[in-house]
Amino acid sequence: MEEQTLRAAAINVDADGRATRIDIAEIWHGLVSGVRVIADSFYYGDRLFLVLRKRSDVLLETRAVCGRRLIVLEQALLGKSHKAIAIDLCVSPSAVSNAMREALQAIGWTCAPSKVPLIAVILVHAARDRSFSAGGRMSALGDIWDVVSVPRADLHFPVRLPNSVEVVVRHLVEGRTYAEIAQERRVSTRTVANQVAWAYRRLGISGRMALLVRIATGAFAATDPALHGALA
Repeated sequence: MEEQTLRAAAINVDADGRATRIDIAEIWHGLVSGVRVIADSFYYGDRLFLVLRKRSDVLLETRAVCGRRLIVLEQALLGKSHKAIAIDLCVSPSAVSNAMREALQAIGWTCAPSKVPLIAVILVHAARDRSFSAGGRMSALGDIWDVVSVPRADLHFPVRLPNSVEVVVRHLVEGRTYAEIAQERRVSTRTVANQVAWAYRRLGISGRMALLVRIATGAFAATDPALHGALA
């Protein structure tokens, strides 16, 4: 099925009222065990979507991701830096990046580790923290597909940022590059880079993964009134 056709079908089945509430931690366990593989992930409206394909040929003893690759993937998605993971495992940071890339590919994501989607961070936090709730729901799409959606947390940013900066941050969450954001915003890539750097300083984070973790867990500091209006 073509990507746009699959996405349209996923959106329709999610909205038809027959979706069931799920424990999204089980989705993560199904991915790393190899029972399911990601066919697509995307943002639409106020929700994050995953389209999963059921694997009919999987053996019960086969895991899509295990051992060091699983440790690296989960630790990175929980917000630990590649450097810190490398020190813990006594390997190089490049080995950590390679292990994460291989693990992502094994469960169906072909993106670079630096562009991992927000829903991946949400899934891992749900799997590792039983008190974590993301409001997930799932619908069957034919015999081989399942559609999972969760509310898009970045649409309700807990810290007030100038509108221009908040839009850039949201695009960053979506995995867009500085060049793509600049083209859509009709500004220079330097302007985008400056806005991102300013947002990171104000939010007290060091990069995109920390941003995703903060959004997924709601772990931002209280609103700083001084943020509103600057750089607007």
